[in-house]
Amino acid sequence: QDLEIIGEAAGQTTIDADGLERVFQIFGGVTVRISDVTITGGVVVGSEDGGGIRSGGDLTLENVVVTGNTAEDSGGGINTSGSLALLGSTVSANSATGDGGGVRNTGTISVLNSEISANSSGLDGGGLVNIAQGEAGFNNSTFSGNTAGRDGGAIHNEATVSLGNATIA
Repeated sequence: QDLEIIGEAAGQTTIDADGLERVFQIFGGVTVRISDVTITGGVVVGSEDGGGIRSGGDLTLENVVVTGNTAEDSGGGINTSGSLALLGSTVSANSATGDGGGVRNTGTISVLNSEISANSSGLDGGGLVNIAQGEAGFNNSTFSGNTAGRDGGAIHNEATVSLGNATIA
């Protein structure tokens, strides 16, 4: 079933898993649009990935803050194998023991006017790990303060990444 969630504003509407499990699981074939909320408190353990969001569907996040989520495996903030659009959004202060502290992508990501900051991974891609058949495009967006235990504090790429007017600091 397709879903749309509209909050008042990211600073006013919070969806908090409070450490119980991931916040959202979106299956393939489903379209979800979330706007004007903060997504936080997602925690997954063992070989689970996607602390805040795990998506195989068609996901749009507009004016959303994804923060304070963790994964023992990969994709602390977001793990996507479907399509993801980040519009005017922030992915910050998420962590993964494996790859992709902020975002782990094996699908298609389109990012506009967004920030990926202060995320950390134990292995590769503190901000973003883009692997397998992953395609990622960033325009007018910033990577800052992300760290990785091994490679790619901001971005670890083994697929296709396009940066347009992007800042990496």
